[in-house]
Amino acid sequence: MTSITKCTNSNSLQQETFVPWGITEALLMLAMAMGMERIVRLSVENIFFTNITLAQFGNSRTNLLASLQWATLGQGTIVFSFIIISLTYLIRIHHHTSLQTAGWNFHLPRHWFPGAISIGITFGIFEFYAVKWILNWIGSSIPPEWMTLHDPDYPLLSGAIIYALLGIILFPIAEEYLFRGVMYQAFRKHFGTSFSVVVASLLFLLWHYHKVSESPVLAIPIFAGGVIKCLVYERSRSLIPPIIIHSLSNTTLFLFVLLQK
Repeated sequence: MTSITKCTNSNSLQQETFVPWGITEALLMLAMAMGMERIVRLSVENIFFTNITLAQFGNSRTNLLASLQWATLGQGTIVFSFIIISLTYLIRIHHHTSLQTAGWNFHLPRHWFPGAISIGITFGIFEFYAVKWILNWIGSSIPPEWMTLHDPDYPLLSGAIIYALLGIILFPIAEEYLFRGVMYQAFRKHFGTSFSVVVASLLFLLWHYHKVSESPVLAIPIFAGGVIKCLVYERSRSLIPPIIIHSLSNTTLFLFVLLQK
């Protein structure tokens, strides 16, 4: 009776962890997403920094910054839609499997929700103070993304709305789907947990290359956040806790940077 139970548990675990897509497909999805993000980003920059002048906004930097923010929202929405559609196509149509295979499992024990909330808030606070301490130690300026919030012409209301849509809702969903649901699992199938956590987190860091190129110190919290969310996904077998952590850490960081204004 015991051996039958062990066999059944083993089979169910194999079914739970098996994913039909491979590393090549996962890396192709990442390359396509990065290519799309780059194309859209360059298009927005070309429109605003080549064809549009401050005079067209009544010489108002506030109006110009607000327009840039709305353009960023459009850019982010396009990239978000591309990631969601391409990954869902890979899983549902190409491999004819359930989205639950990629971690869309909503049936979680209740303790995961307060746990994810506390981790998200704690990590957001850690990220703010760790980056600030390192920058003070090396005598470097704050990241350009943070500096924008300190701009006296920064349109706070529209900026907060757009950040909420992109940084708290859309990108946490898309990035966790790509890096934890698809990428991490593809590597885990062949190389096990430890190696896959490191590789998926490094690829997550690569995805944020534009932030790291502007302020290299951001590589530390981005990589650390990737590791934490991979480990949480490994334990929960669901994308919901990593998404909550991602969203709340971004929210906490935004509020702390804003309060330093």
